[in-house]
Amino acid sequence: MRFHITEELHAKSILGDGYYLAGSMNFTYNGITINEEVVTYETSPEAIAEQQLIFTNRWGGA
Repeated sequence: MRFHITEELHAKSILGDGYYLAGSMNFTYNGITINEEVVTYETSPEAIAEQQLIFTNRWGGA
């Protein structure tokens, strides 16, 4: 697992072998009930492969 923290970046994402979960929502009361936030869950091999390339280019390989 790697963390990339920056003051400008608010989006979060988790990439696994069979899924990609991304969005801006915080798992807090405000994030779930008040703020206008977004979460996307992808399971298509094409979307996962694309994100694997993006992650590798941004943070390097394992």
